[in-house]
Amino acid sequence: MTAIIPWICFCALFSGIFASQHRRKDGFQNTLGHLRTSTPTEVQEKAAKDLIKRLLGNDVARLFNVIVDPNLGPSEKDTFQIKKNDLGEIEIRGTCGVAVTWVWWQWDQWEKNLDWMALNGINLALAFNGQEAIWERVYVELNLTIDEIDEHFGGPAFLPWTRMGNIRGFAGSLTTHWHYQSIRLQHRILQRMRELGIIPVLPAFAGHVPRAFARLFPNAKMTKIDSWNKFEDRYCCPYLLDPTDELFQTVGEMFLRAYIEEFGTDHIYNCDTFNENEPGNSELSYLENVSRSIFTVMSSVDPQAIW
Repeated sequence: MTAIIPWICFCALFSGIFASQHRRKDGFQNTLGHLRTSTPTEVQEKAAKDLIKRLLGNDVARLFNVIVDPNLGPSEKDTFQIKKNDLGEIEIRGTCGVAVTWVWWQWDQWEKNLDWMALNGINLALAFNGQEAIWERVYVELNLTIDEIDEHFGGPAFLPWTRMGNIRGFAGSLTTHWHYQSIRLQHRILQRMRELGIIPVLPAFAGHVPRAFARLFPNAKMTKIDSWNKFEDRYCCPYLLDPTDELFQTVGEMFLRAYIEEFGTDHIYNCDTFNENEPGNSELSYLENVSRSIFTVMSSVDPQAIW
């Protein structure tokens, strides 16, 4: 009877865990189909077994055996098998291993969340931690002062809106310890995601820059973003670099290279230039140039990049 309970549990939970490493025979392959985990099968197997231990405890976990077999099943299908083997173990075999309060999470909370993601078959997820620490390195290299950087970064609870160019400096600044901890935490998150076969989506440059850029680059083409939700001037309206300005490419490449150097990459990125704000120019040619410039930055740094 002891073995029946986990059997039922993991028949349901692991049904969504295994994602195919094989090439699909449709248009999907030409866009996202090549995005497959590069984590060795033995690492994925261990990660899945460790997850079972965390969820069910060591005694019950001994009843399970997890095998990652890239050659299992037809090439165009995601495949898994669950059976009881000759040793009396519940054997789970698949083509691949598992795959605004978060800002305060420590590793314990992140570990549980990543377990939940894997058990629900999520194999592609945003992984944005640590980017302010990387941006600080870039800004210092571009000769911004610490005061100018602090004036730009919002506090931890407001980072999503800072990243989207909605506000600046609100409830900031960010401490050196915060940057250190965010880098350290992101390394642990990415390691676990990759072990579980979850492909992390990393941040890229959307074009928003601190106001200090006007001092450092007086000839650069920039527009002041309109006020968001009636925030006063001291907390709103950073600049948006014009996509046709060569500085856009320079800054974007500096950030993405530094981020990849720190964390590695799985070749898929995300950024949003006009989230909860309106373009200063509604001409389609301008919007096209913004998108083209963003992707040019990505592909210049990473030829395999997908946005």
